[in-house]
Amino acid sequence: MDNNPQYKKYKWLNLNELALNMIPDNETLEQVLYFTAYCIWDKEKKEKHKKYVEALSKYGIHTVRGKFLRVTKRFNKCSMPITDMSPVITDSSILPDEIEYQTYEEKKTDVNIATKIVDYAYKGKYDHAYIVSADGDIAPAIEMVKNEFSDKKFTAVLPIGYSNQYLCQVCEMNVIKIEESHLKDAQLPDPVIISEDKSISKPPSWN
Repeated sequence: MDNNPQYKKYKWLNLNELALNMIPDNETLEQVLYFTAYCIWDKEKKEKHKKYVEALSKYGIHTVRGKFLRVTKRFNKCSMPITDMSPVITDSSILPDEIEYQTYEEKKTDVNIATKIVDYAYKGKYDHAYIVSADGDIAPAIEMVKNEFSDKKFTAVLPIGYSNQYLCQVCEMNVIKIEESHLKDAQLPDPVIISEDKSISKPPSWN
């Protein structure tokens, strides 16, 4: 949702309610895990995220944290052609052939998801896992579990605007596509009452 301003108003999302809206009536929701990482370059954004995580904990949602790392990347004009020019730079020929820049990448989240898929399977914590992701890197973990536990079932729950054929195939095409109505119907109350003397409100910038 961060990449699409149209859905920013749904960031105050109750993941537990979303999950309940996804599973059929004959299944029981055992646990919701939220895999995420706090940004390290924007203190205000990090604080909003931390408050959201605390609000989710009120509903029994367990957060598994990864982390962001600063990485150096290279842009090569020849192998990575420019398709969207800046209003300031209209002629790509004036740019150097290669540009080195620094950015941030989220680490460990896909590994954390894959680890839980395998760990929880061996511990017998699920019969049917709903994987809210479009990251094909976690597909091998699903394949491993299916080879060891033929009775385990998986469903890929794809965020709006995302798809991954490999992941869908591994889940035997058991696929749910999140729609805007799902997000709208699964919003946290505002504010979330944590205790008698503490509540957490939705950040105004998320409206």
